[in-house]
Amino acid sequence: MIASRLGKLLQKFLSRRRFDVASRERQRKVVPASTEQNPLIVAVRQIDSAGAFFDKAAKIVPHANINQAALDYLFSKRIRRDISKPAWEASVRRASALYSIMCEARQTLPWKNLLELEDGDELFNSLVEAGTVLRGTLLLMFHGGFSPAASQLFARCCKEGVVVGEAYIRDNSRGRTFAALNALRRGGTVLMSPDGLRGRQSAEFRVLDVTAPGGAGAAFLAHATGCRTAWYTAVQKGARFAPFLEYGPIACAGENLAEFSERLYRFYARKIEENFSGDPNNIVVSGGWAKRFALAAQRRALENLE
Repeated sequence: MIASRLGKLLQKFLSRRRFDVASRERQRKVVPASTEQNPLIVAVRQIDSAGAFFDKAAKIVPHANINQAALDYLFSKRIRRDISKPAWEASVRRASALYSIMCEARQTLPWKNLLELEDGDELFNSLVEAGTVLRGTLLLMFHGGFSPAASQLFARCCKEGVVVGEAYIRDNSRGRTFAALNALRRGGTVLMSPDGLRGRQSAEFRVLDVTAPGGAGAAFLAHATGCRTAWYTAVQKGARFAPFLEYGPIACAGENLAEFSERLYRFYARKIEENFSGDPNNIVVSGGWAKRFALAAQRRALENLE
């Protein structure tokens, strides 16, 4: 009887497994008809020049799914008051389309035609020269703007640089913190994005009346090594993307970690705020920041109703 029951259970298991395998095979063979019509997927195919990149972005702008509440909120926070909403929004939508293509076709884009590599070489060579006298430089990027272009500039122009938290550029998964510490102490350059979700979330950034969580690792690295810090991003320069850098705080003698963290992250938040309220050609509405701004818009609307 026991053998009979075991046999039935085994037969049932094998039958279900054959069904699961067959189901997976059917799923592999089925290609959604809508895939060929997806404007973003169509747009990123066979881009082989800067001109094609910008032309494709222009074509997908009307189809881009951008949170309107976040757009309205950011427009109300803009620095330039002489620009109309249609003109401002058109620039932001175009920048967001460029960013979408960068993310979708990161591995295949003709980056050498899209980046100001001479500017990148000049910038990172100057950091290397300064690192022979001072300690290294910790570059603070954020998950906004043209971050894929900024990452590519770093990867191509800063050959000995260390990336913390961006494994798609260079594999630093083992001992990233120690690698970053050692690089900074040797006068090297390290790139990281404190507003990411990796690592311990013990920092906060206040940007345009929105509070976002972030990692505490940047302040720790800069405080422990006494290195220079700098805001780092990429901006549009004609039909290319150029690096932009602005130096930030350096830990003072006798300054504890908490005090330095407050100074560093206040500087970092101010630079993010300047991006989202500044030139609309460099404002990208996407990801976590877009969701936060949309929620802020909803809260403001509710307050106005009270």
